[in-house]
Amino acid sequence: MSLRSLAVSALLASAVVSAAVVSGAAPASAAVATPPLVLRDDAGASLSVVDAAAHPSFASATAAEACPAGADAARLVVEADGRVVISSVQPLADAATPPTVEPELPLADATDADAFALTLECVDVQQGVPVPTGAVFSVDLTRIDGVRYRVTPAPAAATTVTLTRTDDAALRVGGQAHLVATVAPGDARGTVTIDDGAGTALQAEVSEGRAQFAYPLAAAGTVSLSVSFVSDDPALWENAEGQALQLEVAAAEAPSTAAPSPAPTEDSAPPAAGPRDADLAATGSGQAVIAWMAGTGVALAAIGGSVLALRRRALARR
Repeated sequence: MSLRSLAVSALLASAVVSAAVVSGAAPASAAVATPPLVLRDDAGASLSVVDAAAHPSFASATAAEACPAGADAARLVVEADGRVVISSVQPLADAATPPTVEPELPLADATDADAFALTLECVDVQQGVPVPTGAVFSVDLTRIDGVRYRVTPAPAAATTVTLTRTDDAALRVGGQAHLVATVAPGDARGTVTIDDGAGTALQAEVSEGRAQFAYPLAAAGTVSLSVSFVSDDPALWENAEGQALQLEVAAAEAPSTAAPSPAPTEDSAPPAAGPRDADLAATGSGQAVIAWMAGTGVALAAIGGSVLALRRRALARR
């Protein structure tokens, strides 16, 4: 085991002593109080009000960002009435993530003060002594009543993001799926990203709690769209991950193969009606007239034949 590991282990072994009520001046680095510190309960939710009598008063204190290079531990310092009343040191679990320290004592066990100042420092443990590296995070607690204290600045509000369709139109390859992401609370500002995991990711700014998308449907089958919200101001709103939306996309419709009707030709077109045909069709008596004329002609021909026969007989008698 290295000397550095031994030093950190020795410091943790004395955590009960270091977490006890102590007196003395606050470390000089505690005067720096930016960026803020986030206090969380056992479920991981950020706290805006702390119960000083609860054990623990808060489950953890987490910095807003990771410690700088060279730090190997984090120290939580609680001050009241100008004195350091609680001090806890824990090694960094992962240098790339924001450090978290769990308090050893309820605040009420330290002192009954009207206000507390909490500071988390990134430190480099050298021969058992934590040396500040310059990164400091802080938050203040002010008594509301009894054992309840308000956290200042207030923690970022938790957010949610939900992705849904805006219509029930059939989804086919070549078309689009019209979607809306709803972010709560409605005043949260930031960017929503949807991603199909296959190379298509779309982003849209949140406006009045909504972000609109037109997702292109490139292939048939099931598409799973993940959705996430990234806050414009982490001090006011937390980031959020939503439940993936499943889309069932059908293949594109096949083009119609029905043969078109043939165009009429001159041979198949009916003959043009003449003027007389039009007149007969207009009166509705064309066929009757033709039949009458044909009958009259036959009768005249018969009469003519009878007259001719009688005349021949008369000539023969002479």
